[in-house]
Amino acid sequence: MSHELLQDIESFLTELDRVQDGLIALFAIKSRALHDFQAETLVRVAAQEALLARELTTLLERRRALLERARAAGLPDESLQSVAGAIGTGDQARVLERIGQAKGRSTRLRHESWTHWIISHRCYNHYTELLDLIAYHGKRAPTYAGRFQAAGGATGGAVLDASI
Repeated sequence: MSHELLQDIESFLTELDRVQDGLIALFAIKSRALHDFQAETLVRVAAQEALLARELTTLLERRRALLERARAAGLPDESLQSVAGAIGTGDQARVLERIGQAKGRSTRLRHESWTHWIISHRCYNHYTELLDLIAYHGKRAPTYAGRFQAAGGATGGAVLDASI
């Protein structure tokens, strides 16, 4: 049972490696597209990213099932690492190394994803500020008037203020 579980964990890791490597390659394309303002590429990447996200969801369910099998076998079930560590075979070291590599890729993906979110959020904020400037002819939106009138009634936003 333990040897079979370890093989299933290796099979899981093979699929996880494939999906993580796909996301790393996709995030490199996304970074270039964000840098070069390539909207068409971003739309294409978003579709591919959604497919890989669904595959990750499937892998998460598979991981949950592996941990349940480990619990049923009387093995630790906190993580795949604890399961692999509890199985004392010669393949254990290789599996633990692969789990460590997957964790490293996961950290890298989380960092890249966070960076993309920050860039997107800042672009969105600048875009909405520009729309407000256009809509209100360079003056503050009426919802902000009460807070800023006491401060001298400045008009324009950060985009206009930066040009002074």
